[in-house]
Amino acid sequence: PVEILLGRRGGPDSLWLPHAFVEYNEDNLSASWRLVQDITAYRAPLEQALDNFDDYFSITDIYSGTLSDKRQTDHAWVESRGDLVMVDAGDAPDLFTPTESFEELGWWPLDSGTVNRVPSGQATMIRDGLAKLKDAGQLDEGLADELLAKTG
Repeated sequence: PVEILLGRRGGPDSLWLPHAFVEYNEDNLSASWRLVQDITAYRAPLEQALDNFDDYFSITDIYSGTLSDKRQTDHAWVESRGDLVMVDAGDAPDLFTPTESFEELGWWPLDSGTVNRVPSGQATMIRDGLAKLKDAGQLDEGLADELLAKTG
């Protein structure tokens, strides 16, 4: 089965994608890796991680666009980017630990019930990622179509 890493906060039914802002003078790939380090016990520099885990680790852009951010006083749109961090499932469960951002962090089944529990902007990122994975042949077309139909 396909699973997605999500954190729980704000109640038992509230799931969130791990996320962070890109810092000043930081590129998108470095920001994604900083987030991975923030939620894992793995602290190697990005270049070393890409070399060590080349066979079962990758970061791919799956969403670029604008999302509403209620934290902005004028409810402005924020330019957003979603990256898919793919990790071999055999190694992934032991790498991730909760941080102060989440009450619980874990692998959830990638199904409509899970996707429909994340905030709508994050669900948009997940749906866009599903479509890109389907188009790239990395996700079963039938599974992707079913998820897209039930979460749209």
